[in-house]
Amino acid sequence: MKAIIKFIGAAIAVIVLVGCQHYATHPSAALRYRIFEASVEDANKVIPVVERSKSDSSEYALARVHRDEITLLLTRMAVKPGLLIDHRRVVGWPRTVDTWTYSHADGTLLVAGGGTGFLGARAKHGIHEVSIEYDVTHILDAEEPIQTKITYKGSIADGDGLLFLKPFVRKDGTNLVHAIAFEVTDWK
Repeated sequence: MKAIIKFIGAAIAVIVLVGCQHYATHPSAALRYRIFEASVEDANKVIPVVERSKSDSSEYALARVHRDEITLLLTRMAVKPGLLIDHRRVVGWPRTVDTWTYSHADGTLLVAGGGTGFLGARAKHGIHEVSIEYDVTHILDAEEPIQTKITYKGSIADGDGLLFLKPFVRKDGTNLVHAIAFEVTDWK
């Protein structure tokens, strides 16, 4: 009986040590994401088109930015509908399932949308990485709704962010971009 108790105690110690080692080598990060609309002109001033990369799998262009650039673009966002989403999530690895939804209606403007996907953060060979993968829908007072995927898997430093931008035209002729901004606010 003593041998069984010693064996169980040793097994528990190994499980605890392996678990601690897993969390020491697989940190988490606080990711903040915000969704909004901004004028094409303001988006081009803050993040020039040449600093954006296009993906074959998405209608959104991607720019690696500093947190200050996200803040600057947010100060210039469209008054209507304003900030659509402002979420913070602490995520690790493997990736976490995540969803968001929003709607805005004021009699003159109708906006609705959402995203379903995965978020993840880890350190691999000493480099901090994030994984972002969402199916995005943005239905608004425009000719065509936005329905596409956004993806990113790669390195990111504390204080840096990723900005996904998709231009569109409202029925009233206003040229805007749908912006989805992710930033790492704290590695744990």
